Amino acid sequence: MGLSRTWIVATVVLAVAAAGLLIGLSQWSAHVNQTPDANEPSVHSERADPANGTAPLDTAPTSGPSTPHPVMGDPDAPVTIVEFAEFYCPFCAKFMWETFPQIEAAYIETGKARYVFRNWPVHGMIAVDAAVAGECAHDQDAFWAYSDATFERVFPNRNLSNIQTLSMDELKEIAAEIGLNTTAFNRCLDGYAQLANQCRSAYESCQDRTSDSNACNAAFMACLEQSDKFTAVMADNQSLSDFVNALSPEDRGRADRLGTPTFFVNDRLLVGAQPYSAFERLIEEELNRASSGP
Repeated sequence: MGLSRTWIVATVVLAVAAAGLLIGLSQWSAHVNQTPDANEPSVHSERADPANGTAPLDTAPTSGPSTPHPVMGDPDAPVTIVEFAEFYCPFCAKFMWETFPQIEAAYIETGKARYVFRNWPVHGMIAVDAAVAGECAHDQDAFWAYSDATFERVFPNRNLSNIQTLSMDELKEIAAEIGLNTTAFNRCLDGYAQLANQCRSAYESCQDRTSDSNACNAAFMACLEQSDKFTAVMADNQSLSDFVNALSPEDRGRADRLGTPTFFVNDRLLVGAQPYSAFERLIEEELNRASSGP
């Protein structure tokens, strides 16, 4: 019974996320002429440094990502932390600036934990656009540097109450600033953007022809699913139900309060921009469990 309830909760969460994409259509066309904001230095940038003899990424070939999802840390680490988040979430930015560096130093860099990012865009199509851009950066194994720079753009001067929506051109500017192969990145993002504009036009035409909003919504989502990057983003959304179903029994009762960011420390749930101490407690418990054997 508990497992069934958890599945229902996860389904509702995913439905809310999908609804957010449709609600965000009006926002989608309102952010095309934004003025770029100054960036602060990134927290853990992976940008190539020509001064150190490393070729900039825009001169390197791109052969696709080395992992299906952005990952940091030892693949054999006893603890895996999975974050579901998006770039327009102020609590996600707060976590990355305040808590993540401590987790990185204490557990990821020491080989005790592996960290995985998955998309959960809940702020409409502008969040999906940014998520797709992150997927395009991940094609060049540069998601983490792109994530750092994007948060700095969305929340200038790290002011979490001052959210700036980013145009496609600004998402491309970020790729150039961190040294990506801009030809490959722009091709990736433009392919999605062209399809998304066609889908949006078809959605509006559908609304003019019929009062059946469900049919228009379904057609819109099916149209977007022609994009591999959109499909990858939504696959992350769908995988959330698998993580919820795998929760330990004591966590299942809290699964109806999910929101960005949501974390799974092995099969343990944390929701929100929790302090480092909350992660430390769960990680240490999981490390102790791993060391004591089955």
